[in-house]
Amino acid sequence: LKYSLPNGIRVDRADEEMVKAMYDAGFYSLHFGVESGDDGVLKVIRKGATVAQVRNTILTAKKIGYYVGTYVVVGLPGSTAKSEEKTLQLLKKLNPDFIGVGPCIPYPGTPLWETSRATLERIPWSAFNHATATDPIYVPEGMTRAQVVRYHDKILKSFYVRPLYWMKAFLKDPIWSFRRTRVLLS
Repeated sequence: LKYSLPNGIRVDRADEEMVKAMYDAGFYSLHFGVESGDDGVLKVIRKGATVAQVRNTILTAKKIGYYVGTYVVVGLPGSTAKSEEKTLQLLKKLNPDFIGVGPCIPYPGTPLWETSRATLERIPWSAFNHATATDPIYVPEGMTRAQVVRYHDKILKSFYVRPLYWMKAFLKDPIWSFRRTRVLLS
């Protein structure tokens, strides 16, 4: 049997022994919620992990042979253009097989909602269900809406529009890579 964890595991809970045991048990794919490549932002959002832990865990998983996916969030509390650049550089260094990028969405009942309540209560509930990177509902202090959108696009394009990514993807599965290329270019 082969297993995947597309919803992710925590980098601060995944040591080499555990990741190796999972691989030996049949897991082939791990995804990690990186969120940001800036320790300051990770501290503000109380992630409970550091960039060093992110780096070590992902490099360990890659060394073992996993298909590695990462998820980052643009526009988190404490984010600035500089911290988004750090996230981009971290992703380039780690070179995962997949990245997911999304906007920060503070849902009711979360700590972020409570700190931003005055601004967010005026937004209709339907906007939360349809928030996208091109129309974020939350913009952190120190960033503009245009910067959040620009960094979302920049991170995605910097990752997926690289010859190394396409060469690696094509070598793994030529048919899937061809389909993916057609979708991205359409």
